[in-house]
Amino acid sequence: MDITHGSQTTAITQQPSTTAAAEQTTAKATRYLWAITRLCMGWVFLWPFLDKTFGLGHETTSAHAWIHGGSPSLGFLSGSIGPFAGF
Repeated sequence: MDITHGSQTTAITQQPSTTAAAEQTTAKATRYLWAITRLCMGWVFLWPFLDKTFGLGHETTSAHAWIHGGSPSLGFLSGSIGPFAGF
């Protein structure tokens, strides 16, 4: 934008405000934080699946793995009582 005063022309440049730059930085950091959180939550559910399926040795031994005929829910469901206990 140019402003003319008599014979002199003064150019006014608009600088991005520092608050807008700070907000963009904060928004970017927030996106990264949520992305990392999402990956961590995915790992929370993926790890038990892998351990029960392949018997990686953390909570399930290889002999009790799902691919070797084991039941992932046997320990949890063996103590069930009620009309659906046999189911």
